[in-house]
Amino acid sequence: MTAVDNRNPAESNSSHFFAWCADSKRIDALVAAVRALATPPTSCHVMGRDVSAPDALNMLRAEFLVNGYASAFVDVRSTSGRSLEFGISVWNDVMPGRVRGPIDGSFWRIGALFPQQIRAARKHRVRQLGVEAAIACHIAMIDMEDILLRICTSDAAITTGGCRSWSTWEPPLDMGATYHADGYVARDLALSWILLHDKTQSDFNLDLDLGLPIDVLRERVAAAPAGATISIPRRGEITREQVLATLNTPPTSLLDALETSAVPDTEWQSVEPAARHHLIEGEVHPPATIEVGVTSREHIRFIETHAPFHVRRLPNGGVMLATHPYRTLWPLWADALALLGIRS
Repeated sequence: MTAVDNRNPAESNSSHFFAWCADSKRIDALVAAVRALATPPTSCHVMGRDVSAPDALNMLRAEFLVNGYASAFVDVRSTSGRSLEFGISVWNDVMPGRVRGPIDGSFWRIGALFPQQIRAARKHRVRQLGVEAAIACHIAMIDMEDILLRICTSDAAITTGGCRSWSTWEPPLDMGATYHADGYVARDLALSWILLHDKTQSDFNLDLDLGLPIDVLRERVAAAPAGATISIPRRGEITREQVLATLNTPPTSLLDALETSAVPDTEWQSVEPAARHHLIEGEVHPPATIEVGVTSREHIRFIETHAPFHVRRLPNGGVMLATHPYRTLWPLWADALALLGIRS
């Protein structure tokens, strides 16, 4: 039995985005992602030089051809209206010691995705910690989902992706968001099982497993001894048989269960209307707002415990599961599997 990493996700105060596609199509996918991320008119920082976006794309291709690695920094205008400096890299399959990627990105400034302060309506004199945390959570989730989708849907070759608070692509159950171009979200459980049950950090190579067909992933899970389990901190265990039952569940039934389980808890429902009201007032009447700090342990704990889950069926046929990166997707999965009768 192997345990998920039990670090506090808030300690990193950062966020990392990942995407997978076949090695032969990787540089094209990176170029498409840079186009989707860059805010025009903008320049990109490539190999120590500030260059125009078209020149940057040519330089990225040349760099990847020679070294099997390329990276760029771009200015991203987020959905929430913030201007964020974002770095994105691509790696081929033979780069030694690689535990990120094969396409990965993060913000240049630590904590950029997670607001240190938020604007709240000045007229509301009484501070409400839950409302403040919900405002910060909304801002981060809006931008996280937007950026992850820009990366993952920029090129059809990208088949899966995710976002988390740490810099390595680890078990999808331990992430804040995952993307599946084919809509087959059960891959999250299979990949988590493979890493947690079969792998050790010394032979970490999850990004190569990401490209395996679902039938091969099922065989890898089935090869484990009957009754084998993996442990999810503070949430219990999931067995080999439960993972196999999930893989054999029709994708539409699984998505229906996840959507049903994505109902916000009562604590979130009690503060969300006020949080949305504050957000609208802050956008419409900036002079009537004040800056409020949202980095206390109490704010972070509220987000970790109550951030909502989103199950988004996308126009391209893909699916994204998301919550705030301080949280993980496991509680959503646990409830959905219980609803299906797979996990009591």
